Amino acid sequence: WKALYESAVTSLGKYSEDFEMIMVGPYPPEDQFPDNFKWIQDWGAPARCAQKGVEQAQGKYLMWASDDGVFLGNALETALDLRDTLDRKDIVVIRYAEGGNSPSPEYWSAHHHADLRLPGIPTHYKIAPVGMYDTGYFQEIGGWDCRYEHLNMCCHDLAFRVQNDGGKVHLSPDEVLSCTWDVHCAEWQPVGA
Repeated sequence: WKALYESAVTSLGKYSEDFEMIMVGPYPPEDQFPDNFKWIQDWGAPARCAQKGVEQAQGKYLMWASDDGVFLGNALETALDLRDTLDRKDIVVIRYAEGGNSPSPEYWSAHHHADLRLPGIPTHYKIAPVGMYDTGYFQEIGGWDCRYEHLNMCCHDLAFRVQNDGGKVHLSPDEVLSCTWDVHCAEWQPVGA
């Protein structure tokens, strides 16, 4: 969490003096953090935890991120610059890489994914697995549907509801987040090893 927090400060650039980071989960942080870091204990499903974090959010905009990642350069600053120019219903998709692999541009199209080629999901809809939203609008439209236990389908459902409501989806100008599985894999050992 320390690396994620410190990378956020750098990535936010001119916005670094006015942000909060809220972590929700079962175990408290091992490190000490400044006052703009909040931790909420919850043993529930990831979607419920994330929604509880949003309920405590004080900022004009919100976004979420995986805690196995780090933010890049001034990428959050450029994403916020874009967010400031948009309608309150619009979404900025936070582009990310996993395990060093950056998704192709068509990845952000819902119908690129076989499991999202469903009746009722128009072919032009986009996905926002990690998104930046106007906090008030996010809450107004209902946030994540916590009947989905994990955030993946919650995020798709939310992005589709926003697009049904007239919101547009914009890709962040830069890749913003780099996630890796190395930390978790390094801790795992097969039985009998």
